[in-house]
Amino acid sequence: MNTPLCHQPANGFSLIETIVSVGVLALAIPLVLGALVESGDSSNSAAAETRAGWIVPACLNELKAAAEGKSLLIPPIPYGERFPAAGQVYGIAFSAAGQSLGPIDKPTYESGLREINGQDVRYITKIEGEVLAAKPGSAPMRSVLVTIEYPAVAPAGKRTKLEFNTKTP
Repeated sequence: MNTPLCHQPANGFSLIETIVSVGVLALAIPLVLGALVESGDSSNSAAAETRAGWIVPACLNELKAAAEGKSLLIPPIPYGERFPAAGQVYGIAFSAAGQSLGPIDKPTYESGLREINGQDVRYITKIEGEVLAAKPGSAPMRSVLVTIEYPAVAPAGKRTKLEFNTKTP
């Protein structure tokens, strides 16, 4: 008795299956990597916004001390004048935890920095202000802009910026 020839299934993958799987991977890998990068950006942004609750008041306290000539991080600010003067930057470096590390000058602000006195710098703040016209009988006010920029190691034009506006006496 003759047995009919049966087609035995092949072990392994066919060429079509291989091409389809490579195509799926070619689409999936960039999507996954893009999602990872985006989640890292969101994490950095959330951290900066959280630290802003400490950084902005620290900058405003230094600004108040500078107006009194007592700041260690900002030069004295003559009352009633715009600051900083043209060509200058009032900048302060901060750690990842929101601790102030020291002042920074314009060249350092422009180029970015990695550390101060052996401590890693995560954020750079820039403080600017102008005097507002006072109403008769009221104290003059300043419009102040505090900009938190990160990552500190990047050049100024490539940093992400968070801006906070306020008015102070």
